[in-house]
Amino acid sequence: MATKSANYYEKRIPFSLALPKEPATLDSMTTKEFGSIMEKGLIQAKVDQSRSATDVFKDLRRELK
Repeated sequence: MATKSANYYEKRIPFSLALPKEPATLDSMTTKEFGSIMEKGLIQAKVDQSRSATDVFKDLRRELK
């Protein structure tokens, strides 16, 4: 019976019921992890893989509406 119930919900709920992973905070990272994140950001900036803050905030506001 549990399988029948699980199949019912899998077919009816159009989104994941799993909670997203909590974002890492500075106080939960090691120095090495933080350095890796900063290095990745620096590399992206050097090859111009970035967007202006204005564009990012416009997108966020649009998504919140």
